[in-house]
Amino acid sequence: ATPSPAADRDRVYVLFGTGDMACLDRDGSPLWQRNLAKDHGEYRILWGMGSSPMIHGDLVFAVCTHPGPSYVLAIDKSTGKDVWKTQRDLPCEGEATDSYSSPVFLETAGRVELLVAGRDHVNGYDPATGRELWISSGLKIDHPYGRTMASPGAGEGIVVACSASVQGLGKMIAVRPGGQGDVSGTRRLWQYDKFTPDCPTPLCYQGHVYVIRDDGIATCLDALSGEVRWKKRLARGDFKASPVACANRVYFLSMDGDCVVQRSGPSDEVIAENHLDGHFIATPAIAGGRIYFRSRYTVYAVENK
Repeated sequence: ATPSPAADRDRVYVLFGTGDMACLDRDGSPLWQRNLAKDHGEYRILWGMGSSPMIHGDLVFAVCTHPGPSYVLAIDKSTGKDVWKTQRDLPCEGEATDSYSSPVFLETAGRVELLVAGRDHVNGYDPATGRELWISSGLKIDHPYGRTMASPGAGEGIVVACSASVQGLGKMIAVRPGGQGDVSGTRRLWQYDKFTPDCPTPLCYQGHVYVIRDDGIATCLDALSGEVRWKKRLARGDFKASPVACANRVYFLSMDGDCVVQRSGPSDEVIAENHLDGHFIATPAIAGGRIYFRSRYTVYAVENK
């Protein structure tokens, strides 16, 4: 299962590449189970289902973006039954028909937006009804292997989405949320056309956007202007995990277990460099004063004492 589980205080929701989705209680007993591929069409995504389920209120959300009929789906957490389904068959070509991006929620302008990226677009939905609130183009790459794997980054008054391809091609756009209709030409703040991340999701934190390419090159940009504050190689090796932040620190974790801790802001000061044994693809999680790192075979919990 590439998708990460989603959890609230009572239940865990899991989605597998087969389309099997299940809800389990705290003891691990299944409460409901179904197969989204059987109910809504076989997955045809090239590298397998990668979008993780996400929870908001009484609903759990799943996104399927592939060469078949693509959609955003809201499911009742208690029963496992569909509440609404919105088609998302946006125009695109080549590998852009596939997206491995997970949905993200943003509260802005007195409303909550469900953000989805893929098929050369990023857009916001009303999570209660599935109605599209706004949409922006700008992620199309002039190469048949352009695609979206990273989820949207949200915060600091912006939504950041990116696409990537081979040969250093990439697109990253910043959009002001809270709009209506096609906002491609009205609420676009900036565009960055350098080699952008393929897997790692952009991080919006304290007025800046942090991105790291899969090859270890990190960039810090001003959130509102898109101006580059610093750009450098943080470590050798591959990066698949997304950067995370807390307490004025940004954490970058490589697949080899090298974690670079960078002070947030326009300075490129490195606070610490640490190493954990293992092979890391999952993004670290921060909760309750601890940082959780999941490798292929091990989970680490790190705290400051």
